[in-house]
Amino acid sequence: MSPIFVALDTPELNQAVAIAEAVRGHAGGVKLGLEFFSANGPAGIRTIADLRLPIFLDLKLHDIPNTVAKAVEALAPLEPAILTVHAAGGRAMLAERREQFLRRYGTASDSIKSLEYLTDHRLQALSEQFSIEWQVFYPRYGWKWALRPALAKLRGRREPSKFRIYVTKKR
Repeated sequence: MSPIFVALDTPELNQAVAIAEAVRGHAGGVKLGLEFFSANGPAGIRTIADLRLPIFLDLKLHDIPNTVAKAVEALAPLEPAILTVHAAGGRAMLAERREQFLRRYGTASDSIKSLEYLTDHRLQALSEQFSIEWQVFYPRYGWKWALRPALAKLRGRREPSKFRIYVTKKR
């Protein structure tokens, strides 16, 4: 199965179902975010789950550790393949989340390798596999944004991500 999850960034359940059905058999799963969850709740997640695609539930849980732990427990019946938790909650929160994942799935959540980016090589492979063409747009956010790479280098940090917008069409 493909390692690529398709983002269903819409609050509309019917639109999300249509996209999920279209990518079933091609994508490794689908990503549902806070906007979708807020509009459709657990019932909407179950509707997408009925299509038998792994779900990346991107809710970016962020609160005090106990609250995040209880939220994870409440979401567990939805059986997301991936659930995001923000690290800003501290090490205790991450440790609790890791322990819950270990109890439920028998492996540490951070032991699962993930594909967190698309390289030019991966995009080319997708293009060939699905007979599509990519059009790439480079958004401009002003001079402060343009200075990020230089500031990162001066501060001894890694180079910041370069954001691109990809639009595709069938050949």
